[in-house]
Amino acid sequence: MMTATVLVSLMLTGVPKEVGLKVGDTMTAFDPYHVSGPTAGTYTCPVCEYINLPMVQMWVSGGTPEDIAPVARLLDKAVGKYAAKELHTFVIRTVTPQNRDDVAQSLQAFAQLQNLNRVALTVLPTTDHGVSDHKFTGKSIIYVYVRRKITAKFVDFVPTQANLSRLSQEIAKICR
Repeated sequence: MMTATVLVSLMLTGVPKEVGLKVGDTMTAFDPYHVSGPTAGTYTCPVCEYINLPMVQMWVSGGTPEDIAPVARLLDKAVGKYAAKELHTFVIRTVTPQNRDDVAQSLQAFAQLQNLNRVALTVLPTTDHGVSDHKFTGKSIIYVYVRRKITAKFVDFVPTQANLSRLSQEIAKICR
């Protein structure tokens, strides 16, 4: 299903507007606040800290923690499944500077309720350079990457069984 932005882009240019970084691009550094997960309470840069390891980042704007539940559970389980490969996973929730603390508390409570211990739930102000550096303008983007190179990308991910299966397959590829 195409979003209105893609449809308008197609009408104006004949090609869909690129959202976010592209497959093959290099992930750039940023410092989200970790509200849960292995580095909770820090501003650890996922890209810098785990530079050559396989990783998945889900960038999300708006919505509730429950909106990310299926993906967060999948990412949490994947970290356990691929522990030997040192997979790291992150959910980056963009926030206005004014609602950062409220969203952080909500995510922390959600992580405890869902028993999410391995996926890092983070918040990042929309004013942070990381948002513009990653060209994040949509509802959600999932990046799958290893050695900082993006190998797969999902825009406005809908957590259907088929899509979750596709995401799992892409994670398996970077953990070989």
